[in-house]
Amino acid sequence: MKILLVDDNKYILEALESGINYPSLGFDRVFTAKSMESALAILQHEEIQVVVADIEMPGGSGLELLAWINRHMPLIVTIFCTSYANFDYAKKAVELQCFDYYLKPIQFTALYQILERAVKESKRRKRMEEKSRMGDKWFKGISENRKHFWIEALLMVYAYSEEELEELALSRQLPYKNEDTFTLALMKFTKRNSRIESFNFSMEQFALKNIFDELLSKEGVQVEAFIKNEYEAWLLILTNISKDSSLPWREIFKKVIMQVEGVLECKMDIFYHADQPLGEIRTSYLAMERAYLSQPMKQGEVKPFEEGSLSWPETDPEESDSVVEQIKAYIDSHYQERITRDSIGDIAFYNTAYLAKLFKKKYDRSLGSYILDCRMERAKELLLTSNLSISEIALEIGYDNFTYFSRLFKKKTGYAPKDYKRAEKKNVSNSASNSFRK
Repeated sequence: MKILLVDDNKYILEALESGINYPSLGFDRVFTAKSMESALAILQHEEIQVVVADIEMPGGSGLELLAWINRHMPLIVTIFCTSYANFDYAKKAVELQCFDYYLKPIQFTALYQILERAVKESKRRKRMEEKSRMGDKWFKGISENRKHFWIEALLMVYAYSEEELEELALSRQLPYKNEDTFTLALMKFTKRNSRIESFNFSMEQFALKNIFDELLSKEGVQVEAFIKNEYEAWLLILTNISKDSSLPWREIFKKVIMQVEGVLECKMDIFYHADQPLGEIRTSYLAMERAYLSQPMKQGEVKPFEEGSLSWPETDPEESDSVVEQIKAYIDSHYQERITRDSIGDIAFYNTAYLAKLFKKKYDRSLGSYILDCRMERAKELLLTSNLSISEIALEIGYDNFTYFSRLFKKKTGYAPKDYKRAEKKNVSNSASNSFRK
């Protein structure tokens, strides 16, 4: 630790420097200054924890020094050691949150005790600052985790099962459950002014997010993520954190449009799908996206998604079956890979939401569930027939997160991977023993 002593009287400064056993308090360096100017020079080049300063000095007072410290280095603990029992000085020192106000003549025993408390206060401030920094980092991390989760769940990977979505959220420290509901909103500028036209992606995102965060929080709505999709529309994922079981989403989004018009002087339309459970969120988004792209909207319009408004193309049943079988065959040989919308789109030129609907109709399970089943069956086979480690098996079937794979495996089989092999051997042994008795 380092301490700075500031006094324009060289004899008092020498007494302060020699009259206290600073190493016993934890100070390994003692700096001295005779003016505010020289004190500032030291503060800007050394990491000082405690300052002991006079108040009246030429070229700048101790009060001015404390005001500067509060603005630039608030972790520093400042003590005044002065000859002036002036009420105005004392009042100003309190306003500036001086740690202690000690009147000369100096009694070193009393000053030592004040410095002991100052050291404790310095350590407390340091701990609080570290906690605050960690908190900021944590909140920033959680915000990034949310964004990456939704990009992964809605825009990147073609299909997740319900079990995978919950585990994916858990792996990103997000407390989402399949029954949790989210409102999705797609929005796009329909009329821009020259100011917005000059914005780059980050500036546009920053401006809109500030508007959404401020307005929606007042409505009992939390912004989970705010991302741009491949069609250059902004996608908002929202949760209801109010006490009301349902919210007037249309009215809320009208306020959003009015705010955007008022602040940015632009027109925007909003298409939304309210209160969708996490387990069905991917299907909901694909259907909503297709409807948004196919249904023209008026400038400044707010429109809810309606299931009945979505029309599917007329297809020959045999052709549909053939396409679905091609998709199944593709999954059977590529389940260990990252299956994206593009990879499915290369097989069949149908809308991805429609393909998911056809697959579920034929096989009575979602694409995501089928991919998960393929992976888990292969994992069971490898656990029983290979010498691969569990982490190697996880990689073999498409999971680079060992913990994520282990939790999924236990959900599907009732066993952790390390216990599955032992349990299966025991079952085989028991079956053989029973057959022998017969």
